[in-house]
Amino acid sequence: MKSYDFKFLTNEERKPFIHAVLDFDGVPEAGRLGYLMRTCKLSRYMAQRLLNGYVPRYAFKIFDITDALDVDWEWLIVGSARRYHPRTLRIHLLQINYYSKEATDQMVRLMVGVCAGHKKALNLSNLAVDGKMSMLSAARLF
Repeated sequence: MKSYDFKFLTNEERKPFIHAVLDFDGVPEAGRLGYLMRTCKLSRYMAQRLLNGYVPRYAFKIFDITDALDVDWEWLIVGSARRYHPRTLRIHLLQINYYSKEATDQMVRLMVGVCAGHKKALNLSNLAVDGKMSMLSAARLF
């Protein structure tokens, strides 16, 4: 069994991830607190803390929040994810890495190909993982 060393995001590092989800969902700045309160069933205090990058201490509440926002829990806590979660990948590429919609669509298409076991997608993604080409270049070739 593999052991994984997690380096948790600091509150300041996590804050852009929370705001990236809200930006992706088109939630205006003025409505973010209410949106988190309704969507995640949080108190005003907890919603405000979440907007500032703080997450609850209880793991089950974190899972409730990530389920409500439909993002990968590991991405929100650690900043990266080991499993493929299409919405989280889209948010990360568009809002955190600032790729264009076209480039994001190409990379998501490549990842879907990898998940489906498409040989060309697997070979291209392996080249990207090995550092022999960028993920965007691999996606454009797929």
